[in-house]
Amino acid sequence: MRFGFEGDGKEVAADAGSLEGWFKDTETLSRASISHVSRPPAPGTQGYVLEAVSVMADSAPVFGAVLSTFGTWLVQRLQRGQVTVTITCPNGVTITETVRRQADVPALKQRIIADCQV
Repeated sequence: MRFGFEGDGKEVAADAGSLEGWFKDTETLSRASISHVSRPPAPGTQGYVLEAVSVMADSAPVFGAVLSTFGTWLVQRLQRGQVTVTITCPNGVTITETVRRQADVPALKQRIIADCQV
């Protein structure tokens, strides 16, 4: 699964880095392959820009841990305001959602389960 974000470069990098840290700190995901996805720098700037987090969710328990951690992270992230996230499922389905309130999180998690067919 891939979790990407919309916004300016610093905001996207902060969100991706924060979520990556949450995934890496989750004991259930200790054996999962977690990596960040970077894009080349804009013209006139140096260094690659962190833009997304990728997690190999190859079993139902790992997928459940990814989804639970993402939901908890998202609730915390909403304290700074709304966030637009793009999730790419292992089956290739892409979900883009702007989450504005904590009450939106359960519906997004259910959509991920349904669309990713896990």
